[in-house]
Parts: sequence; structure tokens; C-alpha cells
Amino acid sequence: MRCQLLIGRAGTGKTTKIIDQIVMSVVADPLGPPIYLIVPDQAAYEMEKKLTQKMPRHTSVRAIVLPFHRLAEQYDQDGMMTPLARIREAGKYAFFIQAYREVEDQLTILRRQEQTPTFLLSVLSWLEECQQYNMTPSMVESALAEGSFDPFLEQKLTDMHKIYAAYRRRIEERYLDPYDLLPQFAHGLSLWPSMRDAQIYIDGFIGFTVQELQVIEAFLQAPIQALTITLSAPMEELRQPQHVHREPSIFMQAIDTYDRIQRMARQQERQFDLIDHVTKYRFQRAQQLNHLEENLFSSSHTLMPSKSQPQSAIMLASARSRKTEVYGVVADILAKVKAKTHTFDDFVILVPKLDSYAGIIHEVLQEANLPYFMDERKPLHHHPIAVFILHALKLVTSSFQTRALLDLIKTDLFPMSRLQADRLENYALAHGIEGEMWLSPVLDTSQRDEWNELRKIIIASLRPFYLALQGNFDAKTLAHQLYALCEAVGVEAKLLSWMEEERAKGRLLVATMHERVYRAFVHALDDLVLAIGDEPLASDDAYLLFAQVFQGLTIGVIPATLSAIRVIEVARVRAFEVKTVYLLGCVEGAIPVKRSQDVFMSDAERERLREQGIEIGPASLRQDRYEKYRVYIALTRATQHLHLSYPVEEQGRPRTPSLLFQEMAMMFRPEDLTTCHEQDTITGQDKEDFSLCITAKRTARYLVTVLRRVQQGDRLAPIWYAFYTWLATTDEDLTVIQSLFLGLTHRVKSEKLDDLIARQLYGEQLTLSVSRLEHFATCSFAHFARYGLALRERERYGIDLADRGTYLHEILHAFTVSLQEDGLSLGQLSDEVIEQRARSLFARKKDSFEDAALLASARSTYLASQLEAIFLRVLAVLTEHARRSEFRPYQTELSFGYAQDEQSDAYHIALTNGQLRFRGRIDRLDIARDDDTIWYRIIDYKSSKRDFSFAKMYYGLSIQLPFYASLIYPRLVRELGQPVELAGLFYFPLIDPVTLVESKTDEQEARIVQRKELRMKGILRKDSRIVPLLDAKQVRDGSIDLFSKLVKKDGEFVANVSAVTTYEWHAIESFLVRLTQSFGNAILQGDTTINPYRMSKTDYACASCSMKAICQIEPGEHAATYRYLSSLSRDEVLANIVQTQKELVDGEDMVDDTTTSD
Repeated sequence: MRCQLLIGRAGTGKTTKIIDQIVMSVVADPLGPPIYLIVPDQAAYEMEKKLTQKMPRHTSVRAIVLPFHRLAEQYDQDGMMTPLARIREAGKYAFFIQAYREVEDQLTILRRQEQTPTFLLSVLSWLEECQQYNMTPSMVESALAEGSFDPFLEQKLTDMHKIYAAYRRRIEERYLDPYDLLPQFAHGLSLWPSMRDAQIYIDGFIGFTVQELQVIEAFLQAPIQALTITLSAPMEELRQPQHVHREPSIFMQAIDTYDRIQRMARQQERQFDLIDHVTKYRFQRAQQLNHLEENLFSSSHTLMPSKSQPQSAIMLASARSRKTEVYGVVADILAKVKAKTHTFDDFVILVPKLDSYAGIIHEVLQEANLPYFMDERKPLHHHPIAVFILHALKLVTSSFQTRALLDLIKTDLFPMSRLQADRLENYALAHGIEGEMWLSPVLDTSQRDEWNELRKIIIASLRPFYLALQGNFDAKTLAHQLYALCEAVGVEAKLLSWMEEERAKGRLLVATMHERVYRAFVHALDDLVLAIGDEPLASDDAYLLFAQVFQGLTIGVIPATLSAIRVIEVARVRAFEVKTVYLLGCVEGAIPVKRSQDVFMSDAERERLREQGIEIGPASLRQDRYEKYRVYIALTRATQHLHLSYPVEEQGRPRTPSLLFQEMAMMFRPEDLTTCHEQDTITGQDKEDFSLCITAKRTARYLVTVLRRVQQGDRLAPIWYAFYTWLATTDEDLTVIQSLFLGLTHRVKSEKLDDLIARQLYGEQLTLSVSRLEHFATCSFAHFARYGLALRERERYGIDLADRGTYLHEILHAFTVSLQEDGLSLGQLSDEVIEQRARSLFARKKDSFEDAALLASARSTYLASQLEAIFLRVLAVLTEHARRSEFRPYQTELSFGYAQDEQSDAYHIALTNGQLRFRGRIDRLDIARDDDTIWYRIIDYKSSKRDFSFAKMYYGLSIQLPFYASLIYPRLVRELGQPVELAGLFYFPLIDPVTLVESKTDEQEARIVQRKELRMKGILRKDSRIVPLLDAKQVRDGSIDLFSKLVKKDGEFVANVSAVTTYEWHAIESFLVRLTQSFGNAILQGDTTINPYRMSKTDYACASCSMKAICQIEPGEHAATYRYLSSLSRDEVLANIVQTQKELVDGEDMVDDTTTSD
């Protein structure tokens, strides 16, 4: 047997020599013994293409390119292995779960009360690491008997031995584990007829696993003709003893591999011929790349001699974002292709992790119409069949959770249309359908027929499956029920129809994905029965098993064309060479990857095991050294150009460039390197702006930005005019580009309704609440959408902020009524009696709330306790008001305008062509008597703190309180039989505040602090007689816990108090009548203008509007459709209103009592 080690640095022609030798052997004897070229899995396609291209007729039956595991599978297919059943991933996971359950009670460190998928997978991954390194349970047992470990590691190994031994007992001599394939192949390899006189070439590896080394050792014993292995490292590094290396070598992984191979050869009494490749063919045209290969990660960092190339072969680039980084690469590719120095297969784009860059690269390369191939395996865990199976099992584990059911239905595999699924979801959310309520005889007494028809489909399809898997069941039952469920809903037939549709469209990959996922599901059922059979299986374990199966399911992609840009992850780079390599994402920690310690087995523990002769995966420090070798392999693939780049920011966080940039600075002079920063903003400089315009779509996006500036008065630069002309005349598909330009002239608008249509929508008599007029003032279109078209947000069952306010309103009303019925006054009762009555009332009311929403779930029960706390806190503050105020509740929840016989003119306002009729409900109306005057005040309960805004009243955005006061005045006069005077209008927050204090406070001080948080705020009549009626204690000792300070010592109102004179109040009343008239006329005249208001950055109509998706208003702050309102002060508003009132009376004398007391 001829044994050779081809040794040399990257680019010295090792792969080329192997291919030439294979070609010569095939040409000399086309039908001779097999020639196996063993390469890494990810390099198989590239190597096979290269070998085929060199064959005389581009074909060979003798030379075979394949990875180690494919060679082992050929061995198995030839009947050379013991006929054991092969277990796949699902079977292995099932065996592992059962093994873990078997010894669970014996475990200490690895025993968990809550066995999450992450924990179980970490244990399984360590078990697989043991298998990869051929560590058996007996080896672990021997190490425990002979070694000396710290107690924690010893217990961990003991636990692992128990799990591992239980797993091996279950599969021994019955099943073949995937990790047993290579060891069995190695064991019987010498007896395989295909090995007789075969030639074995092993190329492209940066290192070997223990099992792969075991196969190489078997090659040394087999009757083969030749064994040739390549290693990318300088000969002097490999032949130098390990202890001589003063500095950790970049070639540490190659050195370790060389030592192991030589040790195996000596044990088998074989000797490798060392063939040293020195000449660097790859870098003959790029001396800088040659210097890089020789000095990368070297401790000496030799500076390259004076520049010997007219153009730099290395570019260092930075970009603001990953997307800008990719655009810079595309620009360089297009330039090189246009110069006809490259074809598309001359480029390779390397990235640290495909997950981070795949989406961006797909988008940008497709936008540029560049052919490319991404070396990835497409995950299939989001395929409909995977989602269907997992959510079917989720129904069992979650007791028929609504979310799981809806997700299952929306896979399109369930016999229900998307429209039906959406309607069912709306119904479920609105009525709180959850859990086994889906399986009950009747969902709801209303709309029973429509919804129960859909429910019948669910029951017929899912009820047998759900009931069969309640309690204890075995694997056979689970497999049978899952397959029966798929049969019942027609999953297989549906998938077959999808596959035919995709094949008809020429989308063979998608059709293959459908087939692959369903086959994996069926295989998982077989594995499940094979592994567990009649043994009991927990539903949670079943879910985890199939989640693991689908999570690991991927499909490989073959390049659609031979000439395409390749996109590869750095860790998957192996033997190839290409003219230009782009390495993206060169940030610290990513290139080279900074390995973190394994959570399951620390570096110190790994070293301790290694000392005891147990070889497992390398520690993180050694992996870091191996990682530099991988980067070395990646950077030495280019023959002409190397482009390194990094994003300055990632997800808003600044990033530091990789140490590769420091390495470059130490190896090259600045003039030997090309550096640039990829622009992504318009600068006004022609050269820089030109570099932005890489694709037609990107050019259009920037041009739109320029034209918007032109609309605002900027000058259009000649370069952008040229781009505009080019886009207008180009032959490219302009569908997307034209949509970009439409944004320049697009204005959201809504046509005015015809008067007849408006009256059909609203009626001749416009009956509405004041809050609806406020809604119209906020935005005319939002009012039209909600009240004209009757559009509503999706109803959701449960308690929201509005529901909470409604419940508190009801219970406060009930409490006040109960006191009045018992002839009691709140201010006369003790705190204990009040709390007792309040808790008793809340307990009774809680059970009678609509839909029993407060009792429907644990969350709602918690919210009920919150509501009770708010109720008690609010009641405590209202009690203090009752004790210190002369005002007493007159009516609560006072409604007006609802009764048909209620004909008071106070509730009607004449319009131009109709009538405006008001209705509403006042939360609380209080009265107080002072000598001969009866005062009244209105309190409006709010779910948050609020103060009265004169500016919002002026614009019609907040007119409810003052308008209520005006509307209710005639009714009060009629009921009380004498004139009444307005004292004030107040907002009262229904909250239970949490307030931070600087020092420890006693209970009394705490109550004062809490009362301050619930102060009443609003508008007052400017009359000093009102203050003692509101809070006598403030007059006596200046207390400001119920109201902020209202008057000064001299009796004058404090400047910042919202107080109005009698004249100002009457002017406000008149103003509000005119304002509501204008609103009513506009509504009946069909005003649907999209005109949301904006008063500030945070105060604007669209912030809380649910109709934005309908009107499609531009969300920007400077949108032309916004109606900008000035934040007027109180004095400015009152001055405007009073001035308008004076003008209306046309000089009529009115008594101005601003200088007299009210």
C-alpha cells in the first residue's frame, strides 16, 4: 500500500495534484478498481464538478466523490453490516426520552422537576458528543472507578453513565444508532470487496472527528492500493514537536490531525510518505494575498515590502448597516462583470452566520438580478404539515387551547376555508371560547346555527383524536391516532394536490419539500412505534419528540446554474479557489468566532476528563485556536481579490471591527490597501451620490428622496436629473419603481358624501352623544368610518380599560344608591363600616357582571382583585370629600335624552337641514346649598389622570363636561323649583396609585399622599363662596390633598386655577352651541375629510385611532393631511370666545361682572 501525506500551505496545488492523479488513473484504466475521493459534505458538489470537468469525456464510472458517511452507506447497501433496524432522529429521541425516564429517580445533578425541551436536548447533545468520540458507558464507568474527580463532576458523570447505559440497553443488538454507522463501517471495512486494490484520496478537511480517524485507521489495514491525505499547513509546523511551539500556532488543528494520523500509522506499522508542496500557484497574480497567507495571525507580523502590484488585491470596507454592506459587494461585482474580467462563478460571498445575512442577500441580489446559490439547507419546521401535527399534539397537552386550534385550522390542511377560520377566530375572541368549551353541545344561544356548523366540523375531526389521547396511552396508540387524524381531514390528498400544482408551475423544489415533510412525519411514526411500542408515553414527551423531528428537518438545494455567485458560511468553507472572495460581517466576536464555554461540561471538566484518558470535544480555548485556522482557510480561497467589510451598527448597537483589520494594518502599509466606507445617504457630491445608485430600484428610492426635497424648495442636481431621465426610458420592469414615485403625489383623501346618502346613514334627526361630536372634531373620516360605516375593532373577550371603567362606574353607582336607600350619608359612616359594605357589595356584583368575565380565567380573577383595590381606594377618597365638603350626590349615572317622551328643548339644537338631539349619561351630579343659592357640580370618572384643557375645548376635542353642565341646567331648575348656579366641573381618576416617597411614612401621611394622587381637577366658577363648599379643611388649614390650592390668603383665586367668571361661562355656553351646530351640519352634509388633528409630537389623533389601516394616512410628523392645532393658553381661549360673543350680540350691553363677586 502506498501511503502519502500531501502537505503544504493553502494555494500550493494539493487538490489540483489529487485530481490530476485521479484523471491519469482513470485514463490509464477506465474500468479499474474504484477510486474514492472523500471530501467534506459541503465540498462534494464543488469537487465533483471540478473532477468531471477534467475528465476526458466529462464522465467516469471509476472515480467517485463522496463524504465519509455516504461511503459507509454504500458499505451498508452492499449487505456488509449486521442487519439491524436503522433508527432515525425521531426514534433516537424517543429512545433517549424513555431511557431518561427509566433512570430519572436515580439521578441527582441531571434530575429536573421541570424538564424543558432545552434541558433534555442539552443532555441528548452531550450523549451524542460521547458517541462521536467513541466513548462508551463502560469507559465512563471505568473512569469513575479509576479516576479522581471533584464531587460535582463525579456526580454528573454518574448521572450521564446511567442515562447512557439505559439508552444503549434499549438499542443494543436490535437497532443501529446513526453514530454507530462509521464505527461499524471501520470495523468491517477490510472485508468489503470494493476496497480491494482501491485508491483512497481524502481532501478538503480541516480536521477529522474521532470516528473519521477510526475509518482512516481501518484504511491502513485494508487491502487498498493507495491512501493519500492532504493537510493545509507548512511542513515545518507539522514536523516540529508540540512542546517546541512557543506561541499557539494558527495551524494547531492541522498539527493535532497530523500527530494523530502518524500515531495511527506507527501502530499499524505503516509509514506515510511526506510530500511537501511549496510553490504557491494560487497567488501568482496577487503578491499581497501571498503575503497575507504567510503572515496571518503570525506573532512576527512581517510588513510587506514596497508595493509590487499596480492595484491593491485587498479592500477593507465599512458600512452603516448589513444591507449597505451587501449593496457595496453588489456594486463591486457588477463593476467587475461589466469590465469582463469576471463571470458570476468567479465570486464567493462568505458570512459568519447565514441566519444573519440570508434575508438581506436574497433581497439585494434578486433586486440586482444576479444569479446566486446560497449554500444552505432550507428548514422545514414551518411547513403546514409540521404546524398541523405539532398543534394537534398541543391540543392534547393544553386541554384544547384556542390558539392551538386556530393555528391548526389555518394550515389549510383542515377542512375549513380561511374565511370560515377567520370568522371562527373573531367569534372565539369575542365570546371567550377556550379549552373544552369547543367540544360542548352548544357554544352560544345567539347565532347558534352558524357557529355550531363550524363547531361540528371541529368535533367530527378532532374530538376522537383528543379523547383517545387523554390519560395514559402508548406509542402505538399515538401513532395510530395521528395517522387517523391525517386520514380524517385528508392531509395526504391535500399534499398531493399541492405537489401537482407546484410541479405544474415548475417549482420542483417546493414540491419536493411537501413530499419530504410528509415522509419525515410517516417515518417519525414508524420510529416511534419501533422505539417505544407498547410502553406508556406522556403527551408532553410526544410533543417534544415531534418538535425535535421537525426542528431538525431540512432540505438541501442544488445550484440552478453553473455560473452563479456562491454564498457560503465561513464554517462550511473547504477546498476551492475563486478569483474574488467577499468576507462580510467582520466584527469582533464573529470573525474569528469567540467560543463560549459549554454549559453542560466546562473547560476545566473537559481537561480533567482528558487527563483521565477520556477524549471528548475540545475546550473553548482550543476551539478558539481551531477557529483561526478556519478563518485562514476562508481567507486563502481568493486568487485575485479579497474584500473584507463590517457594519458599523447592528440593530442600533455600535460594532467593533474584527481583529482581522488590526492584522491587516500590521502586515501592510496604508498605501497597499484599498479602504472605503459604503455610503447610504445622499451627500450632494456627485461621485458619492453616484455610488448609491447600484440597482434601478435603489436608484428610484433615493431619487424619490431627492424629489421630495425639490418639492420643499431644493435644487435638482444634474446627476439626479440624469437618473430621472434614465428611469423614465429604461426597459426594466418599472412596476415597483412606479409605485415608489406614486408616493410623491399621493394624498390620502375621502370624497364628500351626497346629502341623500348622508341622511340615509345618519337620519334627518341626528341623535348622538357629546363624545361622538368630540370624535368628529378629532377626525371627520374616523367619525364616518365608525358611525357611518359602523366599522368596529375585533371584539376580544375579557377586561380592557373601558370594561374596567364600566364596572367601576356601575359599582360606585350601586354603592351610592344603597346608601340613599338606607338613608345614610357617606361622610357620617366610619371607615370600618364603609369598607365592610364596599367589600360585601363588590362580592355580590362580581358574580353578575356581563359574561362573568371576571371569573373566566386566572388572569381575570387577578384583575377582579385589582378592581376591588381601586374601588376601595377611590371610595376612601370620596369619603374624605363627603366629610369635608357640603356637596352631596344628587344623582349618579344620570341619563338624559334616551326616553321617547323626553321633549326638553335643552337636548335639541336646530341645524340647517335637520335637528341635533343629544343623549348621554352623567357619572355624578352633586348639589350644595349656601344661604339662598343652590350650587351644582358634575364629576366625570376617568380611568386615568386628566385635567381640563381650554385649548381642546376650543377645538371641540374635549367639550363633554361643559356641554353636560349646559344641557342639564334646565332639568335641574325644573326639578329643584328654583335657579341653580354652576360650581365646577371635575375629572376624578379611578386608579389605585403607587407613589414613591423619600422616607418612611406613617399610615396617615400615606393616605394624604394617596389622596393627592386622586385630586379632582377641572374648571371652577370664579366665586370665592365655592371653595369652603368644596373643601372646608383647605380654607381652615390650607390642606391641598383633595384639591390643589384654589385661593390665596386674600381670597383671590390662584393664577393657575382654571376658574371662569359668570360672563365667561355664559360665553362658553354660547360658543359650544355654535360649535356643535357646525359639527352637526358638517356630518349631515357628508363631511368625511381625512383631517386628523395634531397638537404636538405626542398629542395627535392617529396615536390611538383604530382606523389608520383604512384611511392609510402618512404617519410622518409633517404629513400634509394633518390638521395642526396651536396649544392655546386658557387666557387666549377665553379672550377669543368672549370677543366672538361680543361681536355676535352686535354691541348689545351685557353686564360684565369681572370686577364684582359672583
